[in-house]
Amino acid sequence: HALAAMVRAAGGTPLLLPLARDDSDAIGAAADAAYGADMLVTTGGASVGDHDHAQAALTRLGGELVFHSVAIRPGKPILFGEASGGRLLFGLPGNPAANLLGFELFVRPAVRILAGDARPERQLVRAELRGGPLSRVPNLTFFPRGRLGAAGSRLVFVALGQQSSMQIGSFAHVNAVAQIPPGEGNVQPGEEIDVLVLGPL
Repeated sequence: HALAAMVRAAGGTPLLLPLARDDSDAIGAAADAAYGADMLVTTGGASVGDHDHAQAALTRLGGELVFHSVAIRPGKPILFGEASGGRLLFGLPGNPAANLLGFELFVRPAVRILAGDARPERQLVRAELRGGPLSRVPNLTFFPRGRLGAAGSRLVFVALGQQSSMQIGSFAHVNAVAQIPPGEGNVQPGEEIDVLVLGPL
């Protein structure tokens, strides 16, 4: 339901499919029910464990995998491919925060492009980090959720609460996500960072 609301906000018309077992045939059969859709979005089953079947379901749909896994946290096990009939398929992680971030970074821009938007990406701004430090992650771009606001003539960003990928509540009061490049050590308060604007200040 959260993804459906985000699809509507992006300008799309969502069709909610029934839940499917952790089985590639069951997932493929559920996806077949939306044959006329421009895009398929699955949630869960996108990693590489014994019960992760999103990639196999894409194969069952006669599709071609474009990528599986991106160097981000949260949301590394994201897959993207093209199913039969030219339908786009996004396989998002099952953990809620990773799922919603994956939608923002990959699915929402695709919806906007299909809607004819020449500038589909969210606005990226520079802001001063406030509150506590943020950890850099070796080899992964980190997207902590938080609040962007104004302090005088400056934009400031404060990360909110628990940043675990399983914490759906971490998106409850968020209007932005920071974009911390891979590396070692911490980004300290007072440093400038890139911030992706998700909602009004």
